[in-house]
Amino acid sequence: MPLTRVLEERSMRRWLLTATLFALAMASAGRADEPDPETHVAALSERHRVAAVTGDTQALDAVLADDWVVVGPTGEVDTKRQQAQQMQDGSLVFEAIEAQEVTVRLHGDTAIVLGRYHIKATRNGRQVDGVFRNTGVFAKQAGAWRCVFNQVTPVAPPAEKR
Repeated sequence: MPLTRVLEERSMRRWLLTATLFALAMASAGRADEPDPETHVAALSERHRVAAVTGDTQALDAVLADDWVVVGPTGEVDTKRQQAQQMQDGSLVFEAIEAQEVTVRLHGDTAIVLGRYHIKATRNGRQVDGVFRNTGVFAKQAGAWRCVFNQVTPVAPPAEKR
């Protein structure tokens, strides 16, 4: 094999190796304008909170997965459709949901949002005003993060106040 042919093959191999490494680096790097997953999920959780207070069922539809469910503070279970209906007919009105602390933990394509909130609401004519822990589970579905589950639990007062 002529020397020029050997040098051309080596050059071609180097070029292919460089192109392959570049492609792999770009694929794993993600887009520069995409926020990190924790920031993105935290922003979605905040959109969920704001949409609940403003009664914006369209914004909730964008954040919540179609099969989303919530377990409320008394153990009731509502679906996305049920909660949207309650918000539209006025049987569920959030007057305020004030975040006191919120953390996001990632586990692959799943994220857990744990927060402490002061919630003022009216549900079926009954006033709710208290501090609650909310656990939100977000999952990456078809490349997009959506909330798939929430659990709302009342925070008990300190032992000396009971």
